[in-house]
Amino acid sequence: MKDLSPIFIGTVKQGLVVVNNLEDFKRWLFHLEGKEIETIVRVRKRRRSNKQNAYYHAVVVLMIAYEMGISDEEAHDFLKAKFNKKTIVVKEKEYEVIRSTTDLSTIEMEDFLEQVRRWAAEDLNCIIPLPNEVDIV
Repeated sequence: MKDLSPIFIGTVKQGLVVVNNLEDFKRWLFHLEGKEIETIVRVRKRRRSNKQNAYYHAVVVLMIAYEMGISDEEAHDFLKAKFNKKTIVVKEKEYEVIRSTTDLSTIEMEDFLEQVRRWAAEDLNCIIPLPNEVDIV
């Protein structure tokens, strides 16, 4: 079952946590009055940016689909299956699963895009322009 607890974003300043939306955070704590809780503090993982997403779908996926003679959706599925897999362990057995690109951080997304561009150049003889070389509306 998926945990539906909210995630509160903040910053550490002089050893103290400063929560961005303090009123919502306080309301949530009030809701938990008397309950045992757990606290996880970690550096925030930035999700892929809207610009990365637009570039990926409007440039990369379209060019790959055209070169391979397949639909945009098929190209997207192909690229995820080829370059965006992870291994999970279930009852001591390993399985490879395909990750969604929406789960990638900005750094992971750029790594994914670089792998795709390199593969396209080598296997399809297709040079995909870099994000700063195209205008995306």
